[in-house]
Amino acid sequence: MNMQTNSTSKHRSSVFSGFTLIELLVVISIISLLIAVLLPALAGAREASRRMQCLNNLKQMNLGVMFYTNDFNGKLPHIQDSHSPSHPNNPHGWALYYTDQLNAIKNKTGIAVCPSDTRPGFARNNHLTWKYDPSDTNWNVQSSFNANVETAFRWSSNPNVVVDSILKPSKLFFFAEGWNRLYVTRWDQYFILLHGASLNMSMADGHAEAVYLGGEKNLQYDSGAMGTSEAFSTSLDDFPWSRN
Repeated sequence: MNMQTNSTSKHRSSVFSGFTLIELLVVISIISLLIAVLLPALAGAREASRRMQCLNNLKQMNLGVMFYTNDFNGKLPHIQDSHSPSHPNNPHGWALYYTDQLNAIKNKTGIAVCPSDTRPGFARNNHLTWKYDPSDTNWNVQSSFNANVETAFRWSSNPNVVVDSILKPSKLFFFAEGWNRLYVTRWDQYFILLHGASLNMSMADGHAEAVYLGGEKNLQYDSGAMGTSEAFSTSLDDFPWSRN
């Protein structure tokens, strides 16, 4: 009986003594290495998903604008600078109105928002102040995107642009990621990079694309006022301003 007990004890001892401290440290090191490799890949996958969602949102914004043109003789909407969230009198608002998402203009969800946009303020009021105050009823556009008021959407003092006058719809943009959140012109290029070195834009033919600019994430463009140069040429004959 004692011989059997001793044999069992030795067997158990040999099993447990086979996993040394060094081997345990090696296993822990391998697991840590795998975590270090996989976490950036997972983060990259999440960002890629957000980038694709942003592009899809931009395409939906374009779709809403095109619904508007069907009801208004092919004319693109004007842009206004001082309307309440309930008034869709700007391309952002009309896009949300025609896609049944007008309430999304009052919060940080919906097609008007890029999922990578973590900035606290999503609008400016009719006093052009840059603060977020939900109690202010004069807030207008809550969006991650600005609109091309140079050659697509015009201020109300100018004639509407007619869709049929756009001869190169794949080269003219409607909306793009912007730190202004409302408008952009060739002289005031209020863009922001929310996805690394690329700028998401929607074009007049309905597609959306990532345009490589070579900057860093959260880089703001403001015609040099932010210490950067223009993102694009200021010529009306060049991408992304040209209608002809």
